[in-house]
Amino acid sequence: MSATMKTFKDALADLKAMKGIRASAIITRDGLFIIGDVPSEMHAESFAAMTATMSSAAEVSMSEMGQGIPKHVIAESDNAKIVATGAGVKMLLVVIADPTVKLDPILSKMKEAADKIKKTASGI
Repeated sequence: MSATMKTFKDALADLKAMKGIRASAIITRDGLFIIGDVPSEMHAESFAAMTATMSSAAEVSMSEMGQGIPKHVIAESDNAKIVATGAGVKMLLVVIADPTVKLDPILSKMKEAADKIKKTASGI
């Protein structure tokens, strides 16, 4: 396993260890699945593509309104929360969490992980 993939895997393991995190993944901003810890019943490639689309739409919307680029994109349902955050120019970090989980600790841990991913991916 390359050092890059090990860093990615370790970052995802740190997130998965948090209470309330069901799944996590690193995807490209183009919507390609890189690596993740997702349930076997989830179609990871479709999830990656749709999450990238959701994030891109939020970025364009905020930018068009002159509000800058969002730090996070959050979608909530009765069954789960999906949180996506940038991890450098090319990557997104995504988690799926329980619907009742508090987001502040998750967002903090995601920032740490995204910074590691960004630093590692900058050479890709």
